[in-house]
Amino acid sequence: MGNTNIINIHQPKFFTIHNIVTIALLSALSFVLYQFARLPAFPFFPSFLQVNLSVIPILLATFMLGLYGGLTTVVVRGLLSLPFGGETMYIGPLSDFILGVAVVLPVWLIYSRRKTRINALIAMGVAVIVGTFVAIISNRYIIIPMYAELLYGGMQPIVDWLKPLYADITVDNFYNIYLWVAVLPFNLMWLIPVTLITFFLYKPLENLLKSVQNRHKQLDDKQQLYSQLDDV
Repeated sequence: MGNTNIINIHQPKFFTIHNIVTIALLSALSFVLYQFARLPAFPFFPSFLQVNLSVIPILLATFMLGLYGGLTTVVVRGLLSLPFGGETMYIGPLSDFILGVAVVLPVWLIYSRRKTRINALIAMGVAVIVGTFVAIISNRYIIIPMYAELLYGGMQPIVDWLKPLYADITVDNFYNIYLWVAVLPFNLMWLIPVTLITFFLYKPLENLLKSVQNRHKQLDDKQQLYSQLDDV
């Protein structure tokens, strides 16, 4: 019993001031990118498929702060985005939340085992594959059915919308064309560069935040020392 208490006392806390500030900054950046820097799809993809740069701060939070950091950033970005998601019946934010969780989990699972550059690269490669797979599954069973039911009253309006891009698309073959000709290549084409950008950013940013944290710690130690001297 005594040993258990000792272990609990010495366990590091996650929600330290440094971690909270880091999550707040990355969540705010993720929200800004989500709302104002969503790049239009490539010409041969549907216009509602957009490059989501807000994943970069989410991945950075995962590398620097682990699972809780990544998931908290996903949740905070989602909560901040809720007031702006009404026009899609919040289906868009739901889709992006699912994808955010899908890329956080493999990065954390792989990188937390051994924090090396090679492992980081492997983690992001797996995140691309998992994120793309989850996008396919969620579009098939959650996102598109919800759009069809809640916004369009059926699949036919969505099919008609995509006809200029995919002339042979019908209600019957919709998923065979949309998932494998649009969702699969699109997610690979934007997740790969986004993860590569993260790969080159995470170490310099992590080192910068650590140096700031150490500087603040030194200042706090000095203030504490001066306070003790004054008491003497």
